[in-house]
Amino acid sequence: MSQPNGEPLVGAAIVIYEIDESTYPRKKELIGITFTIEGGVYGISLLVDKTYSMVAYS
Repeated sequence: MSQPNGEPLVGAAIVIYEIDESTYPRKKELIGITFTIEGGVYGISLLVDKTYSMVAYS
């Protein structure tokens, strides 16, 4: 997987969804929202062996 390019988004909201690939159609469940701080840094704990979708809004 390549590294993202560009400038980090300061003050962005990041929405995290867990994707359940064991069902058809796949289920998408909102598990949290975090916000970036100065420098575009954010932190959130994610479980291993899960699939996630992260969407950033500026």
